[in-house]
Amino acid sequence: MVTFLNALILSAVALALIPVIIHLLNRKKTQVVPFSSLEFLKILQNKKIKRVKLQQIILLILRTLVLLLAVLAFARPVSKAGSSGSVDAHAKTSIVLIIDNSASASYVSDKGSVFERMQLKAEQIIDRLKEGDEALILPAAGSEQINGFSRNFGELKIQVKNLLWLYQPADIPSAIFKARQLLSSAKNVNREIYVLSDMQENGWSAQQESLADPEAVRPIFIDFGVHDLRNTGITGVTVLSKIIEKNKPIDLQIEVQNYGAQAIDELPVSVYLDGKRVAQSALSLAGSDAATFEIKITPQRAGFLAGHVELDDDPYLADNKRFFHIYVPEKISVLLAGQQADDVEFLSLALNPGGDFTSVIRTERTTPGRLTALNVGDFDVIIFSNVTRFEESHARLLESFLAKGGGVMIFPGKNADSKNYNTLLQKWRIGQMTQWIDQSAAQQFVQFGKIDYSHPVMAGMFDSGGKNKNEKSVESPHFEKYFKIENSGGSGKTIIQLTTNTPFMEEIAIGDGAVFLFASGVDLESSDLAVKGIFAPLINRSVSYLYSKRRGEMKNFIAGDLVEFRLLASVSQNIVIKDGEGRELIPKVKPMGNEALIEFPKVETPGNYALYLNDRLVERFDANVDPSENKLNKVLEKKMQAVLGENGYAIYGENDVIDDIILKSRFGTELWKWVLLAAVILLIAEMIIAQSHRFVKTETQL
Repeated sequence: MVTFLNALILSAVALALIPVIIHLLNRKKTQVVPFSSLEFLKILQNKKIKRVKLQQIILLILRTLVLLLAVLAFARPVSKAGSSGSVDAHAKTSIVLIIDNSASASYVSDKGSVFERMQLKAEQIIDRLKEGDEALILPAAGSEQINGFSRNFGELKIQVKNLLWLYQPADIPSAIFKARQLLSSAKNVNREIYVLSDMQENGWSAQQESLADPEAVRPIFIDFGVHDLRNTGITGVTVLSKIIEKNKPIDLQIEVQNYGAQAIDELPVSVYLDGKRVAQSALSLAGSDAATFEIKITPQRAGFLAGHVELDDDPYLADNKRFFHIYVPEKISVLLAGQQADDVEFLSLALNPGGDFTSVIRTERTTPGRLTALNVGDFDVIIFSNVTRFEESHARLLESFLAKGGGVMIFPGKNADSKNYNTLLQKWRIGQMTQWIDQSAAQQFVQFGKIDYSHPVMAGMFDSGGKNKNEKSVESPHFEKYFKIENSGGSGKTIIQLTTNTPFMEEIAIGDGAVFLFASGVDLESSDLAVKGIFAPLINRSVSYLYSKRRGEMKNFIAGDLVEFRLLASVSQNIVIKDGEGRELIPKVKPMGNEALIEFPKVETPGNYALYLNDRLVERFDANVDPSENKLNKVLEKKMQAVLGENGYAIYGENDVIDDIILKSRFGTELWKWVLLAAVILLIAEMIIAQSHRFVKTETQL
C-alpha cells in the first residue's frame, strides 16, 4: 500500500503530457519528391527512418517518465512497512508522548518510582527519533499549557525530566483526544501516540463518550501498573466539635482505608496541631478494610491552628497525610439588649463575670431603642432579654444580621408582647408563643424534660452520673412563669423540652446564622434558671455555638481545584495566600459589593494554606489529595474497549523492547529518494539516446 505525504502535488502529474504534446506539434508530413536516379537508396532510407522513429518513441516515453517520477518524488510517496526492518529505515514520524503524571504515579515499588520509570521510558522513545521526526510531551494531569511539536530532542528530554507528578487524577481519554487533535496538523505521515501509564482505573472515570474511530491514530499503551499493591491511606478528617475553646478537648473523626490485600496490624496514626504531635493511636485493618474512629486533641492557644493526620510511610506516600485546621475564638462580641438595665445583668455576669476586656467573650449593653443606631455587624451574637416588642426596623436589621451568619438569642419576659413576637417568629418559621403561663400563685412549676444531648450546646456539658449517655445528671431549674411555645413543626429543632412536652429552647437556622428561642426570661420572678449551675455553661456554650455559625464551615479543597471564597475586604488591600512552606501566592481579587471575591486558579499541592489581609491572618483553608486517586486498582479491559473500541489500541509491558514497539506502530517507509533516483537514471538514459538520435538523424539527412 502506497500513500503520499504531499498529495496536492499529484495534481502536477499533467506535466508528464508535455513531451507528448511537443512531439505531436513537431511532427512533419513527409513531402514526396520524385528522383529517378536515387531509387536504389529508398530501401536504405526506409530502414534508417524506422530506427529514428523508434528512438523518438523511446525518448518520448523516457521524458514522460522523468516528469512523472519527478512529480511523484515531490509528492513524497510512502509504502507500508513490512515485518522486518529497523527503526532508522522508516518514514519521518510525529509522535505525542502522553505521560501519566497523576498522584498514583508516585507509587514506589521494588523497581523504584513508577513515575521515574515512565520518564526513563519516554527518554528511550525520544532516543529513537531521527532527523525529520518530531515529538510533543503531553501530561495526563494538569495539561492546560502544552509545548508544541519539537525536533530538538535534547529539549524534549529536558521537558521529560522537568515534568512533575501532581496530586491530581489523570484523564487518559481526554489526553488521547487532545493528542489526536494535535496530530491532525502534524507534518509527517507516521503519527503515533504513546501512553505511559500505571493504567489506574481512576484515570478513566471522567470519560462518558466513546473515542472509537478506525481512522484515528491508535494509541500505544505501555503499562507500568503494580500488581502487588500495598497502600493504606487517610480518606477523611472531620472536626466533630462545633464549639472549640482554648485548653478544652475537641473531637476529630478520622477515616482510614487499607487498599491492599494484606492485613495491617498496629498501624500508627498521629495527629499534629501547630506543628506538634498532640495525639496518637494504633489501628489494625484487614485486607481491603476501612475504619472510622475518633480521637481527642486539645488546642493550646487561640486563633487559627493548622493540623494534619499522618500515617507511617508506605509505597504510596500521597495519601499518608490529610490536612485540616481549626479556629479557636480570640474574641466573641456579644450585644445584650434589654428593656431595663437589670434585664441583662445575669447574662452579663454569666458571660463575663469580671467585665474583663481580656476575656474571649466581650459584652456591650444597649436598649431596643438604640439598636438601629449601632453597627450590629461589629457583633457576633445579639441576646434579647425581656424586650417588649420588635419594630419593623429591628426585623430588617436582624434579617440582614442573620443572613451574614450572626447569632440571635431571645429570652421573652413577662413584658413581652406575644402577638408582636409571633409576627417576627412567623417570618423566621419558628415556633409561636401561644400562651403566657403563670403558676407562681399556686406555687407550682415545670422543669426540664427531654434534652437533646447530641446537640453541640449540650454535648459534654453534663456528667452521666454512672448512667448511660442518654440519662445525664441535670439539676433542672424551676419555671413558674413561661410561654407555651408551639413547635415549629420541622423547620426548628428542639434542644430542651419542658415536662409539659413543649419547647424550652428551640433552634432555627436563618440565612447563614441561627436563632435560639427560649420559653422563659432570666429574671428571678419567672424561674431560678439564673442561679442554677447550668445557667453559665448553657449561655456560654450557646454563644460559642452561634459564633461558630458565623465562622462558617472550615474551607477544604481538593488539590487541583479552583479555590474561591468571599472576604470582607476591598480589592485595594494587600491580599496574599501563603502555603505551608511560607511561599507567597497572589490570588485574583474581584469586587463583590462590600466584599472581595478571592480566586486562586489551582492549589497544586496538598497542605495548610493561610490568607493574609494587610499582613494579618484572617482565614485558613486546606487542600487534600482526591481520595479517588488512592484507589490504585487497574482499569478493566472492557472499559478501555468501551472508550477506544475493541481494536482501537495496543498494550505493551514496560519490559517489552522499545524498538519492537516502535516498529510495530510505524506506518511505512518513504520512497521519494528511490523515485528521484529512478528519475535521474531515466534522465541519463534519455541524454544518451538523444545524442544517438541526433547522430542518426544527421546521417539520414546526409
